[in-house]
Amino acid sequence: MAAIIGEARRSLVHVHNGGRGSAAGTIWHGDGLVLTNAHAVDGRRLAVSLANGQRLPARLLALDHANDIAALSV
Repeated sequence: MAAIIGEARRSLVHVHNGGRGSAAGTIWHGDGLVLTNAHAVDGRRLAVSLANGQRLPARLLALDHANDIAALSV
């Protein structure tokens, strides 16, 4: 069980939206696709902090306000 939790924890990220707050996100694919909440990223400068502390710039790929989901690329 601890191994599963450790694996899941590494996929969690912290999404920064240019000083107006932050949100949690999940690495969805190894090529840099991150999913997070749409209300937290709309129209703002974005960065993502990984579990290891590394901070990366992020680009908005898709936004769905009706389902409150956003896709980012890091």
